[in-house]
Amino acid sequence: MSKRLTLAVICICAVQCCFGQQTKLIIRVDDMGMSRATNAACIKSFTEGIAASVEVMVPTPWFLEAVSMLARHPDFDAGIHLVLTSEWSNLKWRPLTHAPSLVDSNGYFYPTIWKGSPDFPSLHAHQPNFAEAEQELRRQIETARRHISRLSHISTHMGFEHSHPALKEIVERLRQEYHLPISKGSEEIDFPAPEEIGSDQPKERIKAFIRTLSRLEKGKTYLFVCHPAFDADEMESINTPTYPNVRKDRFADFSLLTSKRVRRALKQNDIQLVSVKAAL
Repeated sequence: MSKRLTLAVICICAVQCCFGQQTKLIIRVDDMGMSRATNAACIKSFTEGIAASVEVMVPTPWFLEAVSMLARHPDFDAGIHLVLTSEWSNLKWRPLTHAPSLVDSNGYFYPTIWKGSPDFPSLHAHQPNFAEAEQELRRQIETARRHISRLSHISTHMGFEHSHPALKEIVERLRQEYHLPISKGSEEIDFPAPEEIGSDQPKERIKAFIRTLSRLEKGKTYLFVCHPAFDADEMESINTPTYPNVRKDRFADFSLLTSKRVRRALKQNDIQLVSVKAAL
């Protein structure tokens, strides 16, 4: 091998090594379908911001609008956010199937999957029928695929598959059957979340996010999950007793995702944005 060729090979290997050490970041926006303000913010977070993947909830009231919006943006990586709960006080949704063990006296999903309270009852406190749960989740997947053929992955609302071995088994079975990987792979790390990043003030959230970017390790892939929504009156009525600032909190996420300062910081820290699909 000539010296010139040897040098070229060394240079190529060095470039490949450096690229392999680049930090990757998945920006995943959740809960598309729950409100019009959420739908529009999810799309704008992709077209004018840094969102790479979106999770769609099928039983929600604005699911079909979400489908229509996503059809106009085929490059936006989409996954299904499987649902067994309906947590908001004034905004509710029901199962797509006949599933009496999964719903409250009004026919809505229970507010939480985890241990609840008299005012915030949980699914597991009411002895769910896991066969009904599987039937419901299967219907959600099939409905989503009928409308969004490009679905690349699945995730679960409130992480319900971790609440009971039977639910974990069901999700795994459906994942294999429908060839839809879980949105977070074994190689991905949750984005570090300092206390300040929970501020509902956009400037504070943006500053905390930018500070954290500089601490990410080279060669790792991180997953940042957020819930953007426009600062609209519609969001004022969406809350729970323990989460009263939904409007401000979700607008802060939207502000972060569309911030020019954040985009500059990503470039300065040599962080590559990737989708869930690309990371699978």
